[in-house]
Amino acid sequence: MYVIYDYLVFLSTPPRVYRQVASLVGLQLVTSFISVAKTLSGQRETTQRQLNAEKKKLSDGPLIESLEKRLALTHENITYLEELMRKIFTGLFMHRYRDVDPDIRMSCIRSLGIWVVSYPSLFLQDIYLKYLGWTLNDKNAGVRRASVLALQSLYEVDNNIPCLGLFTERFYKRMIQLADDIDISVAVSAIGLIKQLLR
Repeated sequence: MYVIYDYLVFLSTPPRVYRQVASLVGLQLVTSFISVAKTLSGQRETTQRQLNAEKKKLSDGPLIESLEKRLALTHENITYLEELMRKIFTGLFMHRYRDVDPDIRMSCIRSLGIWVVSYPSLFLQDIYLKYLGWTLNDKNAGVRRASVLALQSLYEVDNNIPCLGLFTERFYKRMIQLADDIDISVAVSAIGLIKQLLR
């Protein structure tokens, strides 16, 4: 897997087409890793419940040992996937979210919004959220709109609100300013975001 990662990072070269392809592949890889990690998390919870039930029976046999091995392996796989996601984020996303090409920047921000909503245990942290806040100031209207839409989907989930306190405090003024953006689609999206902030 690290070979693919190396190729993606090395494809971040001056020809724009290579950067676009590398970005799309890398972003999709993280999205796919999230799907697998969520499936593994479900398996881990099921295995943990089975293990707890077997331990309550006070039987110490091969089934408990098998369940413990399966639980450890599942946890190891999730940890490995999360490590890969972090590597792709630092090696690819952190460079491409500010690329010269607005389409690449837009793809990065859309993907980050999807990642935070679908895998909050890893991505719902200020070290990732700040990129959504910073791109609220992007010179391209499409990137600003992608950031606002990503934030809308974040604020829709009630469980996310407590984790967004520091982010909201830091960027709420900019969110309000965007309601008066020169681009109509950004302004309309920002008004929707402000409505969510007020609820």
